[in-house]
Amino acid sequence: MDIIKTLWSLLDEPEDHEKIVQLIIKFDKLLPKIFSDVVTQELNSKNREVKHRAVKKFSIFWKLTTHEYPEYKPFQPISERLRESSISNMSKQTMNELKLS
Repeated sequence: MDIIKTLWSLLDEPEDHEKIVQLIIKFDKLLPKIFSDVVTQELNSKNREVKHRAVKKFSIFWKLTTHEYPEYKPFQPISERLRESSISNMSKQTMNELKLS
């Protein structure tokens, strides 16, 4: 969790946003609940400054991930990710079978 918090906090810095977001995406694909918890915790902060910075970081993250959609959907529940993944895998398998016929 610490590495995800660190990466998220680095979006406060003025440089390397694209590299940071690419790393966050990789961690989010592996540990979506943890990433979501880190972001949500800051967005729900009672501290106005923390919340303000969280919104700014979220907007940077969102802007830099829009081109990844629909392959990457941040904050998507794990159950939906698994369902979409299994549907995608079934579709690929069916297409491969049709090609072989």
